Amino acid sequence: MPKFVGLPLVLLLDLVLRRVQVPWVHVVAFLVVFGLLPGIGLWSAVGSMALFWFCTLLGACAAAGRALAFRPRGRYRRPTTRE
Repeated sequence: MPKFVGLPLVLLLDLVLRRVQVPWVHVVAFLVVFGLLPGIGLWSAVGSMALFWFCTLLGACAAAGRALAFRPRGRYRRPTTRE
């Protein structure tokens, strides 16, 4: 069920950030949209600080994945058997 909720959010965020070329804007947007906003929402609704930190951790993981998407392509090139 969560992937059915998360997929439209990812596609919408992708549409919004499509023309943004600055990598740190993407990273911060993923941290806020997938970490801080759900964390603050759950914290205010349930009152559990553990849920806030859990959501923030998930957002940090999403932001780290987005940061890895912007790394230079040739930096960690895996050698093939033909080389």
